[in-house]
Amino acid sequence: MKKILFLFVLLATFAFGKVNDTLSLFTADQLKSINEQIDEIQDKRGISVYVNTYSGDEGFVIDKAQKVVVLNIIKMEDGNPKVELKFSKDMELDDDTQSGIDDLLNLNEKSISENKNAEYVNEMLIGVDSLMENIKIEEPIVVEQELVTEKKVGFFIGMGLAFLIIFGIIVRVLMMKYKKSFKEEMDIISRN
Repeated sequence: MKKILFLFVLLATFAFGKVNDTLSLFTADQLKSINEQIDEIQDKRGISVYVNTYSGDEGFVIDKAQKVVVLNIIKMEDGNPKVELKFSKDMELDDDTQSGIDDLLNLNEKSISENKNAEYVNEMLIGVDSLMENIKIEEPIVVEQELVTEKKVGFFIGMGLAFLIIFGIIVRVLMMKYKKSFKEEMDIISRN
């Protein structure tokens, strides 16, 4: 029950905030500074950035994540922090960019081990911003309205022509039947 409640609170936080500090690692001023830095990156790069702190037995979910970067600081059972930097699947990471991510995580490892968490997050966000220059983001495939409209019009025209052809065949068959029966009646009348 505790995990379900936590997950609900965590999801609610994602909906309304960029920093989810469940471990209380940051002061109010640090949170403000981190949020400002996140806003700057989001405006500059057109992506969403989230920073999360939680213990190892907890987690989070982002539904339909596109153009998202997530920095997780996870407190493991032994008390040591584990850091994850995740990019949404629509961001293409080549080998050089992945190497840059690994370097970024390793360079700032000293700050996190010394409990300089805000400094660590600030440095990571600066690094993420510079990495975003080399990351190609795939745009979702959007079907243009004109193409859909043209297909609908073409479909209805085709259906209309098929209806007219079938209707014409039915009328032709009925006319031939009517002519045959009319001719038979005329023959009967003319014999009398």
